Amino acid sequence: MESLVTLGSSSTLGAGASRPEETGWVPLLLEHLRARLPIVALHNLGKGGAVMADYLEAWPLVADCEPTLLVVLPFTDYATTPLLRFKDDCRRLIDAANTLAEAAQTSKRRFQVFFGDLRIDPLYLEGTKPDGPRYRLKDYVLLLEKNGALQELAKEAPFLSVVPVIDQNAIHPEWIHADGHPNDLGHAYLAGCFVRAVELWLDGGSIDLDRAILDPRLVPAQEP
Repeated sequence: MESLVTLGSSSTLGAGASRPEETGWVPLLLEHLRARLPIVALHNLGKGGAVMADYLEAWPLVADCEPTLLVVLPFTDYATTPLLRFKDDCRRLIDAANTLAEAAQTSKRRFQVFFGDLRIDPLYLEGTKPDGPRYRLKDYVLLLEKNGALQELAKEAPFLSVVPVIDQNAIHPEWIHADGHPNDLGHAYLAGCFVRAVELWLDGGSIDLDRAILDPRLVPAQEP
C-alpha cells in the first residue's frame, strides 16, 4: 500500500488557502501524485508552529504510517531555529528516516524523503531594486548556511531528495495571504515544487541544486 506522509507547520495544514482540504499544497500534491502512484493513504501530520524537534517527538507515529513518500517542509525552522540547532535537528531527522529506509528495503517497499529547502533569490535583496518588498542580507546569509548544512547531510542519504523552494514573498507578493501564509496561488507553487521532484525521482533523475535558484522550475541534473 503506497502512502504519503507530510510534516510541516501551519502551511502544511493549508493555512492561507481558501479551502485548505482542497487548495492547500498537500491535497494538491496528492491529487497530482495519484496520476503516477497508487497512493491510497494520506497522513498529514502538519501542526501550527511545529519544528523538526516536534516531528522527532512524534516519530513513532510517522513510522507506523509506513510512508512510501515522506515530505518535509519545515518553514518554522527556516524562520526561527538557530543554525547549530537546525543542523543537529536535520541530522537527527535524517538518521530517523534512515531507519524507515532500511525497513522499506527489508520489506521491498519504495521509500523516499523529499525535504523542502527554502531559499531566497539574491535578485531580491535589499538595495537590488528600487521598489517592492526586499530581503535583509542577514536573513539571506542565514538561509544559505542552512541550505548548505542540509545539502551536506543529504550527500550521505541516498533516500533523501533536497527540493528547492524559492521564497515568494518578494517575487510574487500576490501569492501571499494577508496573514502571511501562502494563498491558493502560493500553495499551488509549493505543490508544484514537490510534484516535479517526485516525478524526477520516479523517472530516475535528480535535481540540479546549483541552477534551481535561477529558475523557479526544478532543473533536472545533466548526466555526466
